[in-house]
Amino acid sequence: MARLCILFINSGSVLLLEPHTIAIIDDDLDMREAVTGLLASIGYVVESFGSAEDFLSFPRRAQVDCAIVDIRMPGLSGLELQDALTLQGLKPP
Repeated sequence: MARLCILFINSGSVLLLEPHTIAIIDDDLDMREAVTGLLASIGYVVESFGSAEDFLSFPRRAQVDCAIVDIRMPGLSGLELQDALTLQGLKPP
């Protein structure tokens, strides 16, 4: 079942009803922190991972609505992570 995400912007503030969970998967700590901070500031629930392997061991990965993934990482690359998720029947956008 698809969930509806609604953003309300009023007087410079943003209210997100029924926030979606976004996973940030990047080996660059500075990039992870920057993107996590930006998305959290507008109301998203953000889970941050330093590697594809860390994300694959996350027990609630099926509840992730969107994944922002670095393509080039040590260990599994972003594309290899996508393949692994597809084999598990998970296809976050």
